[in-house]
Amino acid sequence: MAFFRRVGIASAIGLSALFLTESRAKDISFPAGAVIDAKAYGAKGDGKTSDRASLQKAIHAAISPYFGGYLYLPEGTYLLDGPLEWKTAAGNWSKGLSLVGHGRDKVILKLMDRCPGFRDPQRTSAVLVTADGMGGTAAGNGAENLGNGFLNFIENLTVDVGEGNPGAVGIDFIGNNSGGVRDVAIVSRSGAGYAGLSLSRPTVGPAFFKNITVRGFDYGIYAQESSLPQTVSLTFENLRLEDQNKAAFFNHKQISTLHGLVTRNAPVALLNSDPAGLVSLIDADLGGSRKYGQAAIVSRGHLRLRNIAVSGFERAVENRGSPIPGRYHAEFTSSRPSNPGGARSPDLPVRETPDYFDADTSHWMALPPPGGGDDGPALNRALDNAAALGKTTVWFRKGGYRTGVPLRLYGGLRHLLGTGTQVEPIGPLKTLLIIDVTAPDLRISHIILGNWQLDNPDLVFIHHRSKAALTLSGITLWDQSAQAYRQDAAGDLFIEDVGCHAGAGGWFFGKGQRVWARQFNVEGARRTNIVNDGADIWVLGLKHEKDRTLVLTKGGGRTEIYGGVSRCYRGLPVPSLPIFVNDGSTLSLSHADIPASPGYRFKKQILDFHEGLSRTVRDVDVIDRSDYYSGRDYGTFIPSFNSAPASRHPVRVPSVPPLDMDETEVTQRDFGALMGGYNPSRRKDPDLPVESATWFDAILYCNLRSGRAGLKPAYSFSSRKFEGKRCVGLADLEADWHATGYRLPTAREWRLAYGAGSATDFFWGEDSLGARAGEYAWSAENSGYGYHAVTGLAVADSAQSHPVGEKHPNAWGAYDMAGNVREWVWSDSLPGSPEAEALGGSYTATGGKSRFRDLSKDAAPRFAKAGAWPEMGFRAVRARRDR
Repeated sequence: MAFFRRVGIASAIGLSALFLTESRAKDISFPAGAVIDAKAYGAKGDGKTSDRASLQKAIHAAISPYFGGYLYLPEGTYLLDGPLEWKTAAGNWSKGLSLVGHGRDKVILKLMDRCPGFRDPQRTSAVLVTADGMGGTAAGNGAENLGNGFLNFIENLTVDVGEGNPGAVGIDFIGNNSGGVRDVAIVSRSGAGYAGLSLSRPTVGPAFFKNITVRGFDYGIYAQESSLPQTVSLTFENLRLEDQNKAAFFNHKQISTLHGLVTRNAPVALLNSDPAGLVSLIDADLGGSRKYGQAAIVSRGHLRLRNIAVSGFERAVENRGSPIPGRYHAEFTSSRPSNPGGARSPDLPVRETPDYFDADTSHWMALPPPGGGDDGPALNRALDNAAALGKTTVWFRKGGYRTGVPLRLYGGLRHLLGTGTQVEPIGPLKTLLIIDVTAPDLRISHIILGNWQLDNPDLVFIHHRSKAALTLSGITLWDQSAQAYRQDAAGDLFIEDVGCHAGAGGWFFGKGQRVWARQFNVEGARRTNIVNDGADIWVLGLKHEKDRTLVLTKGGGRTEIYGGVSRCYRGLPVPSLPIFVNDGSTLSLSHADIPASPGYRFKKQILDFHEGLSRTVRDVDVIDRSDYYSGRDYGTFIPSFNSAPASRHPVRVPSVPPLDMDETEVTQRDFGALMGGYNPSRRKDPDLPVESATWFDAILYCNLRSGRAGLKPAYSFSSRKFEGKRCVGLADLEADWHATGYRLPTAREWRLAYGAGSATDFFWGEDSLGARAGEYAWSAENSGYGYHAVTGLAVADSAQSHPVGEKHPNAWGAYDMAGNVREWVWSDSLPGSPEAEALGGSYTATGGKSRFRDLSKDAAPRFAKAGAWPEMGFRAVRARRDR
């Protein structure tokens, strides 16, 4: 995709995307005994007689709910007189089958023309039907298994729904965490049929769909979530959708992410039909005809678009009934970005996942079968033999292996393949797979590593030590606490349809590494799931469970995510950690937080650090999905977030000289980050304003912050005096008013910023007591202050500060100028006094029943500079930069 992203014109996009979606066909063969061959069960593939019964028997034999079985279709046309269903020999629906054809254009599953059960357009039926879990008498039946459709794959074949079958669906797919459809064509030669690919059963996804062509049907792809709030995610790459009657891609309430979409000759290229839907679409060539209407993309929900070109339509987008001018969009988001960085993403280069497959089976070597004990030594001997013989592909047999020693992959090996395989570490193993290959790239595919019952926090599943590019495809990692991946100056990493279950997490990417991930499912329960320490990470479809931080980006790393989804399980505490943390680096994303039950949303969505400051994007700051469902909590949307060089808006104060002032009071997180972890606050919470800091503490913080930002400090002094960690004196303190660094505002500057151009005592108006005051300020009236039931007097110990930025700002964008905590200032008239003024009022009462009255700009009590006051905080200013 990098080629046409750079070109950026419609014709180049169309040409390149056509190449990408039409040149994927490849031939696949397996050595004898590696997989189940459909023809061994009587399937003929001659296109004359029905093979349905034979293929169903082969499915019964191949399906493996715990390991994932392989069923191989040799070249041929397999005629069907009804659906093929993911069922066991007992007739129960079951997950765990890879249906793989010899070649997309050489294996055709063809529905008979005018087939019974498919002729009624009002009652749809599918040619291929996958299943969720085990048991039940209908597809996906058995609520206890919802969301457990693991290891369902359909690859390298064509589904033809025949003629005279207007109720036909090509593939009715459900899969979860690792599974999907790849290198598949779905065709209706007559144009009739409901949908090529239907994704509409409860809890479908996360799943991955790549290199798919659909021709005909009412809908090319029909994606619908029918059991909110169980929505998860669907990820698509390289789709070509042609000649649909109603819409090429239909999205209803789903979280769908698409890269490389080409459409031709449909009334609507993309219909995002419901406010609950979030679609992220990158690099698309949408072709239509003017007879169909004016917009290629019609959305009633939320969109993030990047590099979208349209031909044959009047415009690219109709957003919630409003036409958006233009037929090319380098960047578009349907809602205001949840950050000051604007809508522009970092545009990391995108590379296609290497797709190595050696069709010459003489280059393959089989590993020994599982022995029931420690298989590790025998496996390593076989790997040594493969390296000595120059084998390109090594394959595991079906079944469960156990190893107490690391398995080392080296030499010219390029593909490690499972055929319904689990490799379980035993004993105190520290590393399961060591990657030392000298080949240009290595692909590891269709293998389960670990066991969901294991709990080994010292285990690393994959240690990447080679310069070779590593591809992980269709991999499942199972452990309660193991680390998934680490690297030592390793090569590029490609992650495609990888699922981590039962708590396995901890993907660590270091300086200089490049990572491309498609459909990445992480569920780490005991550590940060993904740590980017100086790497470049591009992600298409990222799903997250439990209550830990999903991504930490630091060390100058760059993280670009399209289509993230977070879900917190019922029974876990309401998450206190943010989903994303960005520490002085680059973060760009579109994301949805979907609680498994009402109330289990992440209160902190993003924590963004820059230049010693932090900004928290909370659930109340982003789009609340519950608005659309009668007040029920269905989570939040962030259609677009891009970190900015400064993570907060500086408040521009038109003083002389002009100043930038912090938009919020300094938080405990900000203060502790610069003061060596020192936090004097009595009520501790990183998002609360720091309090109980002395005036001298505030001076030291300003100088440290100036140093962090490379600015000239505003203050000088000859010595410091401490009581414990608290600074209570600075000898010979002087302020340099020409310095570029941070300092406390003067009282005059603070009052100017408070009023924000208003002539009234209170920046919201004259009324100090009404409800309007409570919209702007925390004071005794609304801060949690209690009152005695008999006397009616205030109970002072129940007053409390609140996280910064929760009330409305003033007209210049400054939060909490009135209330929350008082703020130290540099008192113009008292430079040598042991006291300083504190402005802004606080969350406590100071007089009578008029508890908002002390929040005016003129209230200026004095406090000892060396005192520690639980209602006292501060904010900083600096001379405005040239911008």
